[in-house]
Amino acid sequence: MTYPCSEDINMKPEKLRSIKKLLLRRLNELQFEAIQAALEKRVMNDNPSDTVDKASMDVDQNADLMMKARKRSLIQELQRAIMRIDRGVFGICEVCEGRISERRLLARPMSRLCIKCMGKEENSGERGKRNPELIIYRRVEDA
Repeated sequence: MTYPCSEDINMKPEKLRSIKKLLLRRLNELQFEAIQAALEKRVMNDNPSDTVDKASMDVDQNADLMMKARKRSLIQELQRAIMRIDRGVFGICEVCEGRISERRLLARPMSRLCIKCMGKEENSGERGKRNPELIIYRRVEDA
């Protein structure tokens, strides 16, 4: 498969394939971990015998919820990165539509912003207020 964005970001198709393979592997690992955790939860005893056990169980459940939220967010990031590769917009900044450096993409393949725009976003407190799907669809429609 040839990826249309490979010329846009000066990245060889083989490198894009290896990045996609890495993203898919990590996505599969996280999904497997989620399934495994759900199965283990069913096996565990949910009836604590005293208040200390109940408090400990509540703390564990809160930690589990926070970890699940982080994993769910990471799964979504991985899925979006794979979708950007498939749609030919991988490596294109969602804000300025410039190139994201190959070095940044190799270090963090889920990157949606170039370094300059990421810095601006972090400094302005705008993080997470964009809808990345709209940008992806707009880029695909423009092509």
